Amino acid sequence: MKRLQIGLIALVLLGSALVLWMMGYVANAMAGTVGGLLRVGLVMGALWLAMPQLSAFFTKTPKWLLIALLAAVVLFALQPKLLWWIPVVMIGVWLLYSRFGVSQASGGTGPVRAPRRPKRKA
Repeated sequence: MKRLQIGLIALVLLGSALVLWMMGYVANAMAGTVGGLLRVGLVMGALWLAMPQLSAFFTKTPKWLLIALLAAVVLFALQPKLLWWIPVVMIGVWLLYSRFGVSQASGGTGPVRAPRRPKRKA
């Protein structure tokens, strides 16, 4: 249903940009509006095309990684000098999460480890 809504929004935006362009509003003060409608319509159209892949990506990617990526983007936007430290911290968080099972100790859903095989009797 959401993909249909995104597609309809893209069609309405592109259609309204086309109508305004055909009526000659590009030469007037509405040129910025027509350009904005066209750009947003194209972005929504691209989002409509990529929706199945995006939904698969967000369901397969662990939530901790998505949160860490969002925090890294915000941190880079606030402090661009930290560009070299962000990947190092991300790799450290990944190693901490995957190697030591931090989420299992905190009660989350993390990597599941197979139980040890019992020793043989002599």
